[in-house]
Amino acid sequence: MAEVKAVEIRAELRQVKSMEDHTYNVILNVPEDCLEQVRVMMGWVNVEVGVVIANDQIIGEELEDGSSKKRKRAVRSRAS
Repeated sequence: MAEVKAVEIRAELRQVKSMEDHTYNVILNVPEDCLEQVRVMMGWVNVEVGVVIANDQIIGEELEDGSSKKRKRAVRSRAS
């Protein structure tokens, strides 16, 4: 099985908290349909990771016909 190098999720930013050691804790609320990505990230706990966060206003945006527009998020892997 290929090692997963990156995951992409959509999430609600719940909290940014400053800590005594001058770091910050970031809390995200991730929906149930991102379970596969969350499982991968759980394997990365206590490992330094790179993060890009975008204010993605398009997620859940309602279209003129009343339907919802959502982008599919993926688990990305690279063959070893």
